[in-house]
Amino acid sequence: MDWNNTDLEKLAPGTTPQLGLDAYEFEKAYNEKGIAYSHEFALFVKLTNELSVKLGRTISILEVGVGTGRVGAFLHQLPWIDDYLGIDTEPSAIEVCKHRHPKLSVRQQNIFHVKPSERWDVVIIPFGTFSGFNQDWQASLLYKMVHHSTSMVIIDTLLPEAFGSTEDT
Repeated sequence: MDWNNTDLEKLAPGTTPQLGLDAYEFEKAYNEKGIAYSHEFALFVKLTNELSVKLGRTISILEVGVGTGRVGAFLHQLPWIDDYLGIDTEPSAIEVCKHRHPKLSVRQQNIFHVKPSERWDVVIIPFGTFSGFNQDWQASLLYKMVHHSTSMVIIDTLLPEAFGSTEDT
């Protein structure tokens, strides 16, 4: 199913998403190979909107391994997300992300150095980032993600074809 602005308006009564493009066109604009991520973004829309409705308020998101901002740029525009932060340890990825998405809040940081008192409703990590750690570190990483999340942890398992490339991610 492709999501468009009408579908988003149905999910968030009384709000008008400012996406401008339907989900497929949005994704295509960030991926010159035209690979569709509609199902992934539809799931993010559904999960985050349901949480927002359940909590009765807008929600906050931390994305661990923001890379060049492929997911963050989409999430940041959803009307029920009012606080988004993307972190990454790679300075070059942060630089590209800031250039492509100047309004996106990002910082160079390792999740293991996030202050223990910082919390978000949702913590998201791309599988490519998660799988880059050995099993012991994955367990520690999951612990940190759960610690910093008040409601939900999402491991994004859909990777772009050229994962790791600054062109397509």
